[in-house]
Amino acid sequence: MEIACIHIGLMKTATTYMQGVWALDEKIALSNKGLNPVVEYLRESTANNCFDVGKNLDIDLDQPLKAGQSLVLSSEGLSCGFLDSGDAEMLRVYQDNASRMMGTLASQTQNVLITLRSPVSWIRSMHAQFLNEGGSGSAREFLHERRAFLLQCLDLDYLLGLYRRYFRNVRILPYETLREGEGDFWASLGEMFSMPIPTARDVPVSNPSLSGQRLYVLSCLNGLGSHMRSVLQQSESYVGLERERLVQVSSHYESWLNRRFVEHASEAELERTLGWLRADTVPDDFRRFSISREFADELEKRYLSVVEEVTGDTKLVSRYRDELQQAITEPV
Repeated sequence: MEIACIHIGLMKTATTYMQGVWALDEKIALSNKGLNPVVEYLRESTANNCFDVGKNLDIDLDQPLKAGQSLVLSSEGLSCGFLDSGDAEMLRVYQDNASRMMGTLASQTQNVLITLRSPVSWIRSMHAQFLNEGGSGSAREFLHERRAFLLQCLDLDYLLGLYRRYFRNVRILPYETLREGEGDFWASLGEMFSMPIPTARDVPVSNPSLSGQRLYVLSCLNGLGSHMRSVLQQSESYVGLERERLVQVSSHYESWLNRRFVEHASEAELERTLGWLRADTVPDDFRRFSISREFADELEKRYLSVVEEVTGDTKLVSRYRDELQQAITEPV
């Protein structure tokens, strides 16, 4: 089966929207949910050091393939995992394993797409995603605790090298092009990979982005749940199988409960929740962070200079550098 392209992310670069557009297009056959078992295998086998590149790559399509359709494989899980643990070295191995597994498809396509964005806005979006997945804490704490992990996510030089081992046409497209001129984005994608240009783009919103008070309440609720589980795990009076089951189930269940609560609660209900938490207002610096010169230098070497070399878009990279410089001199 011939594949039009393999889209591997990055995270927080409108991948969900792109997948929604492809799912609507009669000319495209999409495998996104169909890749979930592959991503789960990559995560488990990497964490347990038992990855087998020869494992049968069983990819399902989200909908049955129709005659004449172009097949697109798309999952940001192919470029990122372990956001919950923030393990940079494990992520590096995971990315290598993912590329080796996808490399077995090189006889069916030579096209790989990596979408990216300004590192400053990307870090802020990754912080929000971390909270969505059950994490807690401010953006400054997130950056401090996951510095090495975030740099590994943005090591574009490494990621390109992994996929260029197997594929001749590994291309990158910026999120900003999609946001500021969607027609140009899809036209560029069509030219890169000889793909149909989607015309239906009215994608229903799922898992809407949170901000302000809602994101802060989510952080507080997640932090409270994490604290309660930690206390129970260390308890000398509460022991046995029930404790282990309760801690395990609540870890997954609470993250969804908290997320859906802050999405659907009214403003009055959020205010009442803040009262219960003894947090009257959202701290001014909850979403603000600064970037060190050392961190910025690493981003320049691993990311910005690579984007400039590959795309030749000096105007775009100049924007990225300006935003980065501002984040060095003052919190953003």
